[in-house]
Amino acid sequence: MEEFVRKDYLSDEERLECDLMNWKGAIIFKELYKFEPPIPIKETSLASLRAKGKYLHGFSLSSEQTAEILEIAERISSTKKA
Repeated sequence: MEEFVRKDYLSDEERLECDLMNWKGAIIFKELYKFEPPIPIKETSLASLRAKGKYLHGFSLSSEQTAEILEIAERISSTKKA
C-alpha cells in the first residue's frame, strides 16, 4: 500500500462511491498484480478458513500466507509460459 486518501480529498464521483459502499476513503497501491490464471482459494492454506467468498474481502494475510500465494502464482505462471 502506498497511501490512503480520505474521502474528503477525493473527486465528487469517488466520494459518492465511498458513500454508497460505506468506505472511509481510497487505498492507493504501489503495485498490483493480476493472477492469470486465477488461483483457486482451495489450493491455498486459506481453504481451511471458515470465511468464504465475499467474506474474504478485507481479510488480513500473514507474511507466510502471502508468500505461499505468491509462490503458487509464480509456479502457475511459469508452467503457463512453458
